[in-house]
Amino acid sequence: VIAKIKSQQIESLPHFGHEALFFQNNAVTTGLMNNTKELKIDLFSGLFLSYNNEDTIQIDLTSKNIQDIYDFFTNNFGLSISQEITNLDSQELQNHYYFMSKANLSLEIFRMGLGGKFTLVHLWPHGFDLSIEYFTGIQNQQIGIGISPGEENISLPYLYINPYPFNQEIKEEKLPLGEWYDKSWKGIKVDWNEISYKNEKEVADIITELFKISYRNFTK
Repeated sequence: VIAKIKSQQIESLPHFGHEALFFQNNAVTTGLMNNTKELKIDLFSGLFLSYNNEDTIQIDLTSKNIQDIYDFFTNNFGLSISQEITNLDSQELQNHYYFMSKANLSLEIFRMGLGGKFTLVHLWPHGFDLSIEYFTGIQNQQIGIGISPGEENISLPYLYINPYPFNQEIKEEKLPLGEWYDKSWKGIKVDWNEISYKNEKEVADIITELFKISYRNFTK
């Protein structure tokens, strides 16, 4: 819902950046919109916070009085929510925090070593994966690098690197860990539990190594 509001509040951005959220500190956030507004969900307190030119509204998403969030979106943005919103569980929010904070920082460290053209670390509202898109500079060539908490076809968290357009010959390249995946998407897949015990710099180094292998997709 807050991603939908963001897309209506700001101008369209390349690569759907206007539809993406961010993970910052301990919260899922729209980032600052039009220099005056921010919507965020604090994963420690379970609070929804609306910031608008120094005025702040807080709604506890873990409490039974969840009707307040419907009223907020209707009164402030004219948005009628058809789907049911249920109370958030504090323990689940903390679990998401520990996963997202490590995934986000690992990707940020990796991103700082890139050159050329690439996006911010976006949090996508449809799958809750954190990802970066890298562009080679040649038309239509790009590499998606992300960490997903799991989805319909892959139930457990995983790291993915998917070069596009995908060249089947790249699967001849040996991987230090993980596997070549070619079902719902095509690229490198590493189960998160293979690397989650490492610190963020070590995870970023692994991402860099796999990224360099995936880049060969364009030279095959």
